[in-house]
Amino acid sequence: MSVNINDESFDFGLLRAFDLANFLNENKHLKPESFLLHSKYNTKKLNWFLAEQLKTYPKAVHKLPTFTATHCWFTGKSYEQSSSESSALFKSSLFKGVHLLDLSGGLGVDDWAFAQSFETVLSLDPDTQLNELARLNWHRLNTLHCTRLDTTAEAFIQENTNRKFDLIYLDADRRSTNNRQLGIHEGTPNFFEIQVQLFQMSSQLLLKLSPLIDINYCLKTLPFINKIWIVSIQHEVKELLCFINKNVDVTPTIHVIEIDKNGKTHELNSTQQQSEFEPLGQTNESKNIFFEPSAALIKSGLSHVYLNQFQYKAIGLNTFYFKGITAVVSLQNHGRFFKIIHESIYSKSKFTTYLKMNGIDQMNISTRNFGMDADTLVKTLKLKTGGNDYFFFGRNTAGEKLFFHCSKIANN
Repeated sequence: MSVNINDESFDFGLLRAFDLANFLNENKHLKPESFLLHSKYNTKKLNWFLAEQLKTYPKAVHKLPTFTATHCWFTGKSYEQSSSESSALFKSSLFKGVHLLDLSGGLGVDDWAFAQSFETVLSLDPDTQLNELARLNWHRLNTLHCTRLDTTAEAFIQENTNRKFDLIYLDADRRSTNNRQLGIHEGTPNFFEIQVQLFQMSSQLLLKLSPLIDINYCLKTLPFINKIWIVSIQHEVKELLCFINKNVDVTPTIHVIEIDKNGKTHELNSTQQQSEFEPLGQTNESKNIFFEPSAALIKSGLSHVYLNQFQYKAIGLNTFYFKGITAVVSLQNHGRFFKIIHESIYSKSKFTTYLKMNGIDQMNISTRNFGMDADTLVKTLKLKTGGNDYFFFGRNTAGEKLFFHCSKIANN
């Protein structure tokens, strides 16, 4: 369900005067479809737009709590493509200055956050109707330092190469086709086509890229990289940020950022990525603590760098499960620690026999480099998920399949 507000006949005055807070309170029990069937509002387009608020608000409360608390407006697409408040505020905490240029304004969440660190935020977007929503929302949020222009990045740059900014921010549209684009050159605008002009306007650029993009690709492709941040919210990688400064020639640092459910930030960083691999040796019985690194820590290439420091050894070359002697406090927000109850070479018969002997009929399952994902393993073996037993499946350096039966360590 999505209303088309990209229509010059849509009257945004209806939204300015509308009591959205009261509407949501009175209709929060209704599904959008039910609301449309029994709507008392006399404007069809407004009805559809209100239905979209009913659909979006239950999700947006968690992603954009300040925006929902002040009863801002959303479209489904703009909401899905927006940054979360926690990631936007993290970005804004990294920089301070006078003038910021945002080449890809969208719903304006990043602009709202950057306005707390910059005296002026100039934001661009060719979607004139979405820009109306952004301006309405900024008014409700009392965001006074943001200006939104109805233009493309390319058109603005062509006419304003003499203007100077402390920082230029680009979150290129990666959804111009049905497939989410990963290559930097596939975004709109294409960074590589405008980088010369951008460097005339600012020495500092911040690129927000797909969370799926490869870090080594960024390091090889982008010029003047100083820092890369992998931003994860409650252990789900959401953003990859590349900071470019043409005036500073340094070895790039890679930062792993975990933002917890309370909005607190936990960081690991290093200039070194994958260190020399240290697999388990033959005498490892004393290593009875199992560590499953977070997706962000794995993506960063820093897992071995940190875990080697604490004498943890990987169980296999590409498995990314580790064994050690004690849980590491500094890594507790970057993965999960478990006590190993039992470990064994895996075969279907051996595993099912182990379950029967120990009376285990419910478990949590994770796999890496096993040749079968967790869902497939559950279906194949007809397992019941849940409970307090944790099983991990992977391969050792010899390529043998393993399983680990673990219990979760308290406060992890």
